[in-house]
Formats: sequence, C-alpha cells, structure tokens
Amino acid sequence: MLIVCKRRIVIGAITCMMALGTFCFTTHAKSFNENEPKFGTITKFASVPALPGFPEGVAIDGKSVFVSGPARFGTAGTGPSAIQVYSRKTGVLQQTIFVSGEALEFEHALSNMAFDHHGRIYALSTQLGLIRFTKQGLTYNQESFGAPLPDLPPVSVNYPGLERSISCHQCRTPKHQT
Repeated sequence: MLIVCKRRIVIGAITCMMALGTFCFTTHAKSFNENEPKFGTITKFASVPALPGFPEGVAIDGKSVFVSGPARFGTAGTGPSAIQVYSRKTGVLQQTIFVSGEALEFEHALSNMAFDHHGRIYALSTQLGLIRFTKQGLTYNQESFGAPLPDLPPVSVNYPGLERSISCHQCRTPKHQT
C-alpha cells in the first residue's frame, strides 16, 4: 500500500511539474510575440524607389528579398529596369541591380523572378527575354538565358471565319461597312 501511495505522489508531482512548465513556456512565448501583428494583418515591409517604381516580381533568397520593376506602361525614355535587394529582417534597401542592354527609348519592363539552387536570379524582361544574374563578390553579372518573345502582328478581323469567334463588339466590322 505504501508503494502504491508513493507512486501516486510521484506521478502527481510529475504531472504538476509538466503543467507548470507548459504554463510558463506558453506565457513566456506569448511575451516574445506581443509586438508582432496578428496573423493576416497587412504591414508595410519596405518602400520601393520612385524610379523604376511599380514593383512586380518578388523573390526571397536567404536573408534578402528581391523586388523587380518597373511593371507598367509608359517606360519609354525612362531609366533602366532594376532589381532592388532588401534586408529580409529590417526591410532596408541594400542594393540595386540595374538591367543593362535595354533600349531605353522604347517600352521596357522587368517582371517575374525566380532563383535556382545556386542562388542565381532569373528575371523576365520585355525587351531582353529571360535574363540571369549571378552574384560575383558584391555585384551581379547579367547574361542572356532565353530569347525575348517576338513582336507578333495584331490579329486582323478580316480572316475568314474569325469574325464569328470575336466577342468584343468594338472589334467587329459592321456588316454594312464591309
């Protein structure tokens, strides 16, 4: 009987210690997260410079967040497309990678990005196609990785049978004007 009683006391003591430890851990863990917003809350990470502005692609690699741009119309006559590199922890702009080789007098933009397992950045340029950036010391080396898409001619509504497949009433030629 004495052995059973001691066993119950030991099990009760262990249970109390586990409950107390769990309470202390969860109370202490909550104090670490008091300054963090609730899940789903939108907060500002960083500001994008006005030029090139209009961010499009966002990719994260290690301690850095990469943001490409501009992704807008009206870029003819403006500066080159670029990738801004931000600290993932603080949101501070650390570096800007400018795209070289764009004909700046024409429309140009930089959109989606991705990384490979070597840490190289791939970005899609409207003029240059798929370009790859490889880190070399503190800078990035740019190289072509895929040809740009060709300029395709606009679709004419005069192709036989095509008039029936276009649903936009502004694109149709009225029958009395043909």
